[in-house]
Amino acid sequence: GRYQHKATGPKCDMGEWQSQRYIVVQYIDGKSLALVMQERRKLPLEEALPLIAQIVSGLKAAHDEGVVHRDLKTDNILVDAKGNAYILDFGIARKTDSVRLTTSGEVLGSPLYIAPEQAQGQDVDHRADIYSLGVILFEILTGDVPFNGDDALAVALKHVMSPVPSPRERVPDLPLHV
Repeated sequence: GRYQHKATGPKCDMGEWQSQRYIVVQYIDGKSLALVMQERRKLPLEEALPLIAQIVSGLKAAHDEGVVHRDLKTDNILVDAKGNAYILDFGIARKTDSVRLTTSGEVLGSPLYIAPEQAQGQDVDHRADIYSLGVILFEILTGDVPFNGDDALAVALKHVMSPVPSPRERVPDLPLHV
């Protein structure tokens, strides 16, 4: 798409072969942010903020073209050895001016990162991605997501019903401006 941006994983080619559509993308030697978090638990501020800034820039490029990711999570962010971030898996993304891809009340997205309106099966716009990005920032700075639970429904309900905890409750020396 025209929302091509370094942080959205460079696409090289699209086509169809034997009735199968395909997308060829550049190979990027890196790890998912989820794997980075498993290995390191949390990131220092000087790494976390530039990483988030890259993701914000890539999301803005997509949002400027009316594309909402709708499943932003640490599994869908690739980080290379130089600290460059790439947003992957626009698999359930859609243009905001397109016909809905889901039926009313259907929920798509990952419960740990899901925006409240998305958890309630409402149609979403770019703000859902911003909420999910906030959850990711919370996680990489504190070492844990703001809401967890025994099952997907319990977690989704917390996103809808519970106030978002302050990351400073978990990391008291986190600067106030963050």
